[in-house]
Amino acid sequence: MAFDPATFRQRVLARETLVGTWLNLGSSITAEIASQSGFDWVLLDTEHGVGEQETLVHQLQGISGSECAGLVRIAINDPVRFKRVLDLGAHGVMVPWVGTEAEARDAVAAARYAP
Repeated sequence: MAFDPATFRQRVLARETLVGTWLNLGSSITAEIASQSGFDWVLLDTEHGVGEQETLVHQLQGISGSECAGLVRIAINDPVRFKRVLDLGAHGVMVPWVGTEAEARDAVAAARYAP
């Protein structure tokens, strides 16, 4: 069975405990193993991890065959990074260093595509 974004969203909104793990190795093999291990989500950390855009696509591909959400922590609150990560197929984005209302609004705006 494949990941279902609608079900994941319902579980989050219901405040269900969802269990996951952080990966910062830049390894597609590790991402695939973690996604097949029963976690609800796997977060690929590109802020502190060794992975970059080139390795991220392979990590997301490794996760794609599972029921696990593939989330990505971007390095900075930047619209271009959001677009690239979402275009690669990430199910969600974690944004570091959001400290003001304006930064939060920028992050939300960057995560939404125009209709």
